Amino acid sequence: MAFQPLGMRFEVASYLAPPEATAAIKARLKDWFDVTRGPRGWIVGPVICLWLSAFDRHGPMLFGMMSNRDGVTRIRGRAGSNLNGMVFAVFLAVILPIVAIGLVLHRQASAALLFVLGFSVLFCGLVLWSGHAFRRDAAPLVDFLDKTLSKGPPLQRREAPVSEYAGPYLPMTLQVDGEKLKGRATPEVIREAIDGIAAAGTGFAILDHADGSFIQAALEYPGFVIERGPGSGEYVAARRLSAPSEEEWTSPRHFSGAEVQAAFIAFLAGNSEPKGMLWG
Repeated sequence: MAFQPLGMRFEVASYLAPPEATAAIKARLKDWFDVTRGPRGWIVGPVICLWLSAFDRHGPMLFGMMSNRDGVTRIRGRAGSNLNGMVFAVFLAVILPIVAIGLVLHRQASAALLFVLGFSVLFCGLVLWSGHAFRRDAAPLVDFLDKTLSKGPPLQRREAPVSEYAGPYLPMTLQVDGEKLKGRATPEVIREAIDGIAAAGTGFAILDHADGSFIQAALEYPGFVIERGPGSGEYVAARRLSAPSEEEWTSPRHFSGAEVQAAFIAFLAGNSEPKGMLWG
């Protein structure tokens, strides 16, 4: 899956007008210095910023923009672990190597100074990795918005019917959260694995062919993202052939668990183009 140190992208939608949506969110926010853990923050115009704790300045955060089109209010943005710290780490990771190169070119860099700069860049890399690893800690903030805007699509979407692709099925293996399952993958095993990820609210699955090609999916709010690759280390993401209805999905890049199952089973049957999906 893509490296996301600046948090996971999210999108929630509601049929409430922007002033009504803003009022509904503000009514449920805790005071900034409330000692109990829970969503708090500010909304200025279309900009919204939320966090979970009055004391943990490096905890999960959410930053988004509100817009309205065709009567639907949407909030899009990113939610992750310590977004302000991640932005600062990205800045340092870019600027420190430039400073080091400038010092070397001007012959003003000592070995000790270069060591400090190198260690600082390495530390920034570790901070960014932690932001990617713990980005889902901000999921409660996205859930808060989703539940508050009750007329928007909920997290558990209506499942689309699964189109069965008849066998014979190709010999493939299935990995769930990095653990390879025993035996050859079957439609039943795939359905059970995807249902388990959906129930847990987090996770990913990879279906590998012997020639190195694969299809993979990860649960990232507000649904699953699906990608496939030819085996060269590159991959392309799936998107919908047609726009979803407002009552179901709010993003052409996100799919339900049943749609993931259909895509995986299609790949298992040697069909790389399941109905309703385009790649790239």
